[in-house]
Amino acid sequence: MFVCHFCYWPLMKISYKLSHICGNVFQNGNLLFTPDGNSIVSPIGNRVSMYDLINHKSTALPFENRKNIRRIAVSPDGRMLISIDIEGNSIFFNMARRLVLLHFNFKRKVYDIAFSPDSTMFAITFGRGCQIWRCPNTKLEFCPLTLLLNTSGLNDDVICLDWSTDSNSIMMG
Repeated sequence: MFVCHFCYWPLMKISYKLSHICGNVFQNGNLLFTPDGNSIVSPIGNRVSMYDLINHKSTALPFENRKNIRRIAVSPDGRMLISIDIEGNSIFFNMARRLVLLHFNFKRKVYDIAFSPDSTMFAITFGRGCQIWRCPNTKLEFCPLTLLLNTSGLNDDVICLDWSTDSNSIMMG
């Protein structure tokens, strides 16, 4: 217990964990099932909630973006979650350990994000282009994200994308 010398009020260390988000409106973003199909992941404002369908519980993940979340993606192996807000700021979150791995700014408005089926890469769409990145590992690295391919110059905005099952090609629309 700490005592403030100016007002003599006892100050206590308090660390609350947010477990439920009530009353906040779902504005934008996408809903996802986890790869095992037991939970739904949903952005609510600048937080991400996970609804366990088996145990009937909901929890808020222990991070928050700067602005409202636009897109989220869960890797096919269920290890990683990426949340991107309306300005392009992203958070890479380890689902198994429940900790934030990386904050990254894509410096543009991201329309869609998708992991490759082998969970080694992810792709984002922005304006009239697409970028393919290598996923960060759990190991400590100097540069955890590596840009593998940058395409641009398409006729219209790319708002959706999907990977082939062998992770060798990508389709944009």
